[in-house]
Amino acid sequence: MISYNEIYEVLRKEKYSETLQPLPKEFIDGFSLYLNEKKEDSSREGDLFMDNVVKSKKQLENSISLFKELMRLRKRKLLNLVFVATETGIMKRDYENMLVFERETFDQLVR
Repeated sequence: MISYNEIYEVLRKEKYSETLQPLPKEFIDGFSLYLNEKKEDSSREGDLFMDNVVKSKKQLENSISLFKELMRLRKRKLLNLVFVATETGIMKRDYENMLVFERETFDQLVR
């Protein structure tokens, strides 16, 4: 499983780099486990104003926002790579840094 800080670091690297950044192995699965844990923590019975519950809810909201921003940045970079590939014929730039579904999308869009 990954942590909030790891999600933030991945986004930061992606944001400040022009090229598509490699994601840690099993990033999507780790993020899914992280979300499930935070959802569990934030839905606990009892006092809604407990510090841990409030903190978990906030981290859940923030981590979802970070993930959406990360995917938006990667989509933009992927579309730029598709444009370059169709204009120049160079198709392998950042190909190894793509996730499986990103590779499939890239290949379909280039065709």
